Amino acid sequence: MPWREYRLGTPSTRPNWVNQDCQTFTQVLHVTHIENALAIIPGGTLKPQLITDESKLNTRRLLVNWVSPNTWGTGYRYGNVAFALDWPDLLNGKRLYWVEVMPYAIRACRILITEKDYTGDPDMIPYDPTTGEGPWWWNRTENTHYRNGHICLEFMLEFDLSAAACNAISFVKHHDQYCCIKETSCRDKGMEYQEAAGRFVAGTISKETDVRNVNIDNNAIRGGWWWLMMTWPRDGYRGAPGVEADDEAAHALAHAVTGAYYRRDNDKFVKLARLFSSRAAIQSAVKSLVKAKFPNMPDDD
Repeated sequence: MPWREYRLGTPSTRPNWVNQDCQTFTQVLHVTHIENALAIIPGGTLKPQLITDESKLNTRRLLVNWVSPNTWGTGYRYGNVAFALDWPDLLNGKRLYWVEVMPYAIRACRILITEKDYTGDPDMIPYDPTTGEGPWWWNRTENTHYRNGHICLEFMLEFDLSAAACNAISFVKHHDQYCCIKETSCRDKGMEYQEAAGRFVAGTISKETDVRNVNIDNNAIRGGWWWLMMTWPRDGYRGAPGVEADDEAAHALAHAVTGAYYRRDNDKFVKLARLFSSRAAIQSAVKSLVKAKFPNMPDDD
């Protein structure tokens, strides 16, 4: 079988040690760009999309959601927002098919998870994870899932995913050079997770995104709020009679400031921010919007 070349190793027997080629996993991530995440959350569903890369299935009109248990310290090609999903829950009642191996610098083994029956399809081979013969092993005796960490394991899910069912929504670094959408024009390339959280927070306010029904990492939101605080202009505020945090106009002006920041309109962002009477005033006004949107965000120490 084609997956035997990528077979995982054996679980470690040493205390506090994990073999790179045999790592446990309980969840997978769907990573996307901030703009996409803000469009997904109100609808409550991660909708599968057409396969657009060099996959042999890219002419089949299959719609899939991409997920993976891999983590990337160098950054993700897919964006900055990570939807974490419980892995065992995704498998209930599904069929599994080996699709292909992509010849990237780190080989990417792809497995389709679907409710459809593709028996006899020449592009798909039924995959049994319980045998331990491939890069993903499901040890049914222990009900534990293992993966070969030397390769990239990509799962193609041919069904909708519920945003509300995600364990958590958090933030990751975007890769400095590579992007799954547009490598030459993606403005998020290289963006660190904390800046991504700040732009996400600003976007939820600007777009009035309802986030009440999703599980967002509130500590990550706090980091995003701290990032926003660092972006205020250091000087040039109007002073009296500038807008104070408790003025009637403060809410509207704070909303406009976060919108300009989210859109990356830096000139307008600075001009609007300086209409406040002071740095403390803009901080207080924007924080009231953030706390209204994310009431469980931890308070400052």
